[in-house]
Amino acid sequence: MQSFSFLQYSMKQIFIPALQRVIVSAIAMCGIIALTACQSTVFSDPNAPAAESASIQSLITGTEGSMRNAYNFYIYGVSSQGREGYSLDASDPRWLTEYIAGGFDPAGPFVGNIWQSRYRTIRNAQNILDRAAGLSGADRARLEGFAQTIYAYQLMVLYDVYFESGVKLVLSDDINQPFSTPAETLTEIARRLDLGNTALSQAGVTFLDPANPNNGFVLSSGFSGFNTPTTFARFNRALRARVASYQGDNQGILTALGGSFLRADTASMALGVYMPFGTGPGDFVNPIYELPTAGVIRFWVQRDFVRDNPDSLVDRRVLNDMSAFGVRTYTLGGYTGSRFVTLYKSQTDAAPIIRNEELLLLRAEAYIGTNQTDLARADLNLVRRAAGVAPYTTTNFTATNAVDRLLYERKYSLFGEGRRWVDVRRFNRLNSLPNDQTGDRIVRSFPRPQNDNPGR
Repeated sequence: MQSFSFLQYSMKQIFIPALQRVIVSAIAMCGIIALTACQSTVFSDPNAPAAESASIQSLITGTEGSMRNAYNFYIYGVSSQGREGYSLDASDPRWLTEYIAGGFDPAGPFVGNIWQSRYRTIRNAQNILDRAAGLSGADRARLEGFAQTIYAYQLMVLYDVYFESGVKLVLSDDINQPFSTPAETLTEIARRLDLGNTALSQAGVTFLDPANPNNGFVLSSGFSGFNTPTTFARFNRALRARVASYQGDNQGILTALGGSFLRADTASMALGVYMPFGTGPGDFVNPIYELPTAGVIRFWVQRDFVRDNPDSLVDRRVLNDMSAFGVRTYTLGGYTGSRFVTLYKSQTDAAPIIRNEELLLLRAEAYIGTNQTDLARADLNLVRRAAGVAPYTTTNFTATNAVDRLLYERKYSLFGEGRRWVDVRRFNRLNSLPNDQTGDRIVRSFPRPQNDNPGR
């Protein structure tokens, strides 16, 4: 068995030809994921990995790598609009004027970077689907299962951010492709996840092909425990449960969770699928991590966030993820922070895509929606016990306040993971979020990028 970082070559030597069918510049632009594999590390045409000639492993690895592109723009953007935390970065006022105050520039990078990066990954996923079309049986199914799942997940991120502005469901170089409605986007995400799940059921017991190693692949450490067709399908079903919650489909949540990796125990909250970061050749570090002793800290908890938690002195979700800044505060442009975000403890910590804690919260949501209050309370109490706070009782948790309790637990359990803004929006509670300054605006959607052409 041999450990390797894919494409250990000088980035100066990588040439990206000006062709439309290039496999995402992910390999060149966004870094490489360290993998451990039991197969050949010799890849064809590494300096110009066009989709038609790239190895399957390079297509998979490039797709995984590109998923991390613009992650800081995504997290800073949705966390600001969800009033969780702010990027108080003095080097560029747009972190404040766009992400916090809501004065978005459709022609600028604070709108366009998330869009462009997600469509690069979608292009990668489509390249894998194109490759799969020339195969058959399990060889085809394993590629389709992976690619459809990742394609759907990227559309989900786009939906979260652009929502009513719409996204483009057809990958094309035609800039005139129509934008979808939110309902159309969710239908397409669900369709692709279901296609991926069906393919995974036909993909055999491993993503490797013993008869032909060139038709197989391995996944990064971010998929540890989810790196076979069967276990990857559990990740697929977890995403499907999230989409069902967006659709208000409570039975759909429960059905999808039945095939997911949900575990009803307090020790498994972190179980899930992640995006890894690293310091190896061509890789890059977690852009959200900041050294606590650094002279300048960027990512600050919104000033009301901790004081809204009556258990903040004991709640591990506060103690672990929101560090007090001594007795000092930091102020920039009228925005003040006294705690900075400490979700990650090192520059190589992986970022979650979906975790077991969210699955428990999704099941509680479905139970609330189907009038099973006692079952919902039991799931929320698992989450609270893991956080070190007292459980709900039949006195302080009722059918009347169950949604309030659910959103409270999601607020602290999923802090900094991109869920808060989406949650308050889908429950029609955006007006409950605070504005720090007069004139600040919380939007329902990021605007469409002005120069949209996602197919290139």
